[in-house]
Formats: sequence, structure tokens, C-alpha cells
Amino acid sequence: MRQIKFRALKNGFNEWVFGSLVSDTEGGFAIIQQRDNPINHGAATGWCFGIQKYSVGQFTGLKDKNGVDIYEGDILQTRFKDKKINHRSFVRFFDKEFTTCDYEDYFDHNACILEFSQDIIEVIGNIHESNVK
Repeated sequence: MRQIKFRALKNGFNEWVFGSLVSDTEGGFAIIQQRDNPINHGAATGWCFGIQKYSVGQFTGLKDKNGVDIYEGDILQTRFKDKKINHRSFVRFFDKEFTTCDYEDYFDHNACILEFSQDIIEVIGNIHESNVK
């Protein structure tokens, strides 16, 4: 079973929170983050955080070559050994699948992220807080 989780920046903080995405009828969003509670003999308890909705990204179910989870909005560097080049792209959800787009030109490239071998992909930042050039 695929693990479904989200990340987003906390309201008022430049800090990521990870967990389950929830919304209310007023258009507000929050993430419930699971924490172990030793008082309840290891049973998980949820902490709820208001989030900046523009920063929400879903986990793709994939990891990069260093074992880092890949989320929607991540900037990836792909090293093509045969071409001796590095290509930078970012992850988005488009037409029912996670795809990558050229970092410089949003409409230039649209490849399914599953087409790449994870041993050549590395997360180098994200579109919400990165100064990657």
C-alpha cells in the first residue's frame, strides 16, 4: 500500500510539518502530525498545525538516491551519466500523475517521475524556500 502523507509550511513559521492534510468548510487547511505518546504506551496522538496552503505538497511514494522522500514541489537534480549533464526540474502533479517540469521553463518538459531511475535523482531544494539557480 502506498503511503499517503503531505507536507506544508506552518502558519507564521518557516518550518515544515508532515502528516495528514485536513480542510474545513471555510477554506482553511491544517496538517495533523502523528507523534508517539509514551503515556499511552506508544499509541500515536495527533498534533494539528495551521499551514500555508500554497506550500502543500503530497509525497510521491519515491525516494531519491540518498533515501530522501520526494514531494510535490521538490527541485530535483538528475545526473545523466551517458550525457555527462545535470538536469534540474521540479515535481508537480499533472494529469493524474506526478511529473517533472524543467526548472527554468514550466511548460518545457513533462515527464512522469517514474520514468527515471531513483539512483540518478537527488532532491536539492523545493520551490517554496529554495534559491536554487
